Amino acid sequence: MPPAPKKAASAKSDKVVDATVETVFPGVSGMLEVKQALLDRVYLPLVNPGLASKYGLFPLPGMLLWGATGNGKSVVVQAMAASGDVSVLRVTPGSLAETSTDETQERVATALSKAKADAPLILFLDGCDRFLMRTERVLEMLDGIERSEHVAVVATAFRPDRVDFEVRKVLNFVNDLEVRAPAESDRLDLAQHQFEVLDRPRADQLDLPGFVRETAGASRAEIIQMCGDAARYAFLRRVRGGENVAITTSDLVDAVNQWRSRRPAPPMNREAPMHDGPPSPPPFRHHRRG
Repeated sequence: MPPAPKKAASAKSDKVVDATVETVFPGVSGMLEVKQALLDRVYLPLVNPGLASKYGLFPLPGMLLWGATGNGKSVVVQAMAASGDVSVLRVTPGSLAETSTDETQERVATALSKAKADAPLILFLDGCDRFLMRTERVLEMLDGIERSEHVAVVATAFRPDRVDFEVRKVLNFVNDLEVRAPAESDRLDLAQHQFEVLDRPRADQLDLPGFVRETAGASRAEIIQMCGDAARYAFLRRVRGGENVAITTSDLVDAVNQWRSRRPAPPMNREAPMHDGPPSPPPFRHHRRG
């Protein structure tokens, strides 16, 4: 287990607090580029406010993570709160709809007060591109917030061009980073975490490289779901009296084929003549269960 991050120094302290992606994001596999950017641009300045001030880094520019749903944008931001050195206040379109502007501003003011007295604050606008119908409320919520060494703003969006211009200008979003579907190495890290770090019972010859090759294009959430599906198949087999209690490659085969069956078919091109298209990818196959 990696060592816990050191406690943040106060604004008046000259003590330097260092950290790595392993200590700040111990439960988040893959996503190295995104984690490194959050560490360098958000976390380290917040936990070293005195030093960051000397280098003229405040106020911190806003950081926007964008990309398709399910690839870990919200997970990686909220993981920073687990260190105990920073707090994360998550604001969603739903929370703005359910509460009055005054209530939301009060939540933000309370969090800012706590940030100045305790851990610095990350104001997390989750789904920023869906604030369009409530832009005035967002601007009212942000009105009067002093962007000091105690506060950073991180937001997520499906597409950056859908974020309201006024919101982008107020939050000074200059760091836009796309969070893509996991690459092959990230999918392998994620699968290894799901089976080895979580210590699920598994066969010695579990074909994780084969699983990774067959899941190109899957989102982070889909990889986790497939690993969970494979574990569920083994669990049910054991409950129903089977002798093979380990998760096998055959369980992964079934999970991959189930995932493929759930994927939406591409839209039909009604302008093109009907013809037989290319064959579907062959099923991920392996030996029968013993």
